[in-house]
Amino acid sequence: MDSDTQDDKMVLMDENRVERSIKRIAHQVVEDVLQKHTLKVVGIRERGYLMAQRLTEALSDIIDQNVSCFSLAVKEGNHEMASIFDPGKVDPEHDFILLVDDVIFSGRTMFKALQTLTNEHLPDHLHCAVLIDRGHRQLPVEAKYVGMSIPTKLNEHVLVRVAGDGSLQDVALFFDKH
Repeated sequence: MDSDTQDDKMVLMDENRVERSIKRIAHQVVEDVLQKHTLKVVGIRERGYLMAQRLTEALSDIIDQNVSCFSLAVKEGNHEMASIFDPGKVDPEHDFILLVDDVIFSGRTMFKALQTLTNEHLPDHLHCAVLIDRGHRQLPVEAKYVGMSIPTKLNEHVLVRVAGDGSLQDVALFFDKH
């Protein structure tokens, strides 16, 4: 598939729309975080972590609290990926954990990440945030905070594209012609 032709892709969110969605999600999260809680943002591997970093910046602009951002890698097949978030460091009574990914589809990645986060301690609050919700869940996992819900067909693919400087460039829907 040639991803540069107009026939097989559609931009769902440009950079400005991505930024507005992240700011909206940040405001929604702030409304839910109680004063007694420490907010910790955990991004799932590459693109989820990039979104988590951007969301942490937006949260820091509106909340009077030091917001920590961590990367979490989930086990994929036989490969254990390194993580810089230690679920053992969760304070179950005071932490508000926000698990972030770029796109949720089947729910498998989010489910594995939730298992990792709750393996040792179940935090007081644990919610999921995504930029795009594609639907088609195979597991009972839902994101509380969503930038855009777009039901897709199984032969369509959603990609959050990253600019050369590491910022979130846009979100595109690709059509598989096969």
